[in-house]
Amino acid sequence: MVFMEYTKTEIHDLVLSQREYFLSGKTLPVKFRKEQLKKLKKMILDNQQILEEALYEDLGRSEAEAFFCDIGNTVMEINEYLKGLSKWNRPEIHFSGLAAFPSIFTKVYKLPYGVSLIISPFNFPVLLSLGVLASSIAGGNTALIKMSSKSKKITEVVKKMVSNTFPKEYIAVIDGGHDVADYCLEERVDKIFYTGSPKVAKHVMEMASKNLTPVTLELGGETGNWCIVRNDANIKDAARKIAFFKICNSGQVCININRVAVAKEVAPQLIVELKLAITKQIGERAYQNEEYPKLIDHSAYVNIANEAE
Repeated sequence: MVFMEYTKTEIHDLVLSQREYFLSGKTLPVKFRKEQLKKLKKMILDNQQILEEALYEDLGRSEAEAFFCDIGNTVMEINEYLKGLSKWNRPEIHFSGLAAFPSIFTKVYKLPYGVSLIISPFNFPVLLSLGVLASSIAGGNTALIKMSSKSKKITEVVKKMVSNTFPKEYIAVIDGGHDVADYCLEERVDKIFYTGSPKVAKHVMEMASKNLTPVTLELGGETGNWCIVRNDANIKDAARKIAFFKICNSGQVCININRVAVAKEVAPQLIVELKLAITKQIGERAYQNEEYPKLIDHSAYVNIANEAE
């Protein structure tokens, strides 16, 4: 796949078109938002097999893991928004106190931000792009989604799906590298949702601060994520759960367990149970199991190898 070369002017024009669309008021009615959520859900379900194939090409995901980690969770979130949106959008009445006299009671209306920028990672490329998009739609926003340049096939597929379903002045997916991401961050958007590393998150916040843009960060835990196993723990159950997270998406999960602190008296038992749990879940030779996912690229392998040394 060859990524499209976006210019700074093209990104600027795209943001302006989305702002104009938002200011038209088309995204505000709850009825409109629900209609778009249903379109998004239909788009995902109609293209489920294509998404599964793309996830397999990029990450080696089996159909079951593709549905569990990305597709199914995204559909579940959309269903939750469809169920609760009308209630969530109702104005709230609060007692504001005598200090606010004569406005003793305050009516609070829920209003969207406007143009949202979603920067998604490679490890859960559907959930953290289309799943976040669902919340943006539910909130009444427009959305510009910058997908990872590492997950090439799924980025290509999602971009095509979205362009065939929504007008770009409402929702648009763009690809490209860090330079394109910076073009997006330089724009005055109204909300940024970033998923990725703490290092890049600092850059995102720095760029956002120039326009005082509110930011939501969902960051990885590569340097932490301890699992503590006490001497009174259910060792077999602990081993089963640790093994699952190490195998899931080949460990490329922000809540992955990277370090285990175990009581000395049960450490030998945990090691035995871990070996049994891994073998039971993925087989004695994981690299020969077609259902075992892969790392996104060679650089990811090198990073892990260097950390292990």
